[in-house]
Amino acid sequence: MHNPQIVNGLQTSSEIHRFLINNPDRIEQEKRSVLIRVIVPEDEETRDRIIRATNSQTPIPKSSLRATDNIHRSIEDYFKPRGMYYDRRKNYYKNEGKKPKEIVSLPFLSQCLMSTLLQRPDSARARPSTLLENDESYEKLFHQSNALNTYFVVASWGRSIDLRLKELKKYETAEISDIKFYVLYYFCCSKVTSLYPSNAKISGLENSDIEDAEIDAASDICYDIYRELGGTDKVAKGTVYLEKIKEKLKQEFEL
Repeated sequence: MHNPQIVNGLQTSSEIHRFLINNPDRIEQEKRSVLIRVIVPEDEETRDRIIRATNSQTPIPKSSLRATDNIHRSIEDYFKPRGMYYDRRKNYYKNEGKKPKEIVSLPFLSQCLMSTLLQRPDSARARPSTLLENDESYEKLFHQSNALNTYFVVASWGRSIDLRLKELKKYETAEISDIKFYVLYYFCCSKVTSLYPSNAKISGLENSDIEDAEIDAASDICYDIYRELGGTDKVAKGTVYLEKIKEKLKQEFEL
């Protein structure tokens, strides 16, 4: 068997493994059996349908099952040849040996999209776990009409900003969590010269490269406003911070 995946029975297999590791002398003596089914799916879509069907008897977060939707397979396929790995199956690419900085998770991409396409960095910061649970928000974030390049650009910018803020070592970990999606929103607005970045505007960019100096400029502005308002997670999760960011964008770019 090559690359076997346990769809349902992870706890059972873990307990068996733990028992035999702790009782190596029992391996040859153990006569109990466990019923298993071996299914060889023809393709990824079939495999995902099996996951949905065989996990229906236990409560699983809706966000976990979202990853089996066709749009996420398309995003994964689009990212891969461009040097970025979309981890729609949690830890899949980590287990494949890919570097953390090359991996983008489904929740992180959702937060980036919420910050840009929906202009809600405050919601991305305050309610990240609910983005994929709510059907209305999900449909807006992962609409079939969105260009795959939009997902790539937004994810690439979000990842670059996150890495750069950590690299600078001038912000506390909590501060990075508070401001990074505002920095992404600010940067995105400056790139498309609009307070309302859209799929059409972002996907149509001829050059989606991002320089460290651009990130630094945007982060300085967002951080200064953040500190002026009090510099707490309450500020980042509120609405006033976003309004101040928009005012600054209007002044700087005459939006």
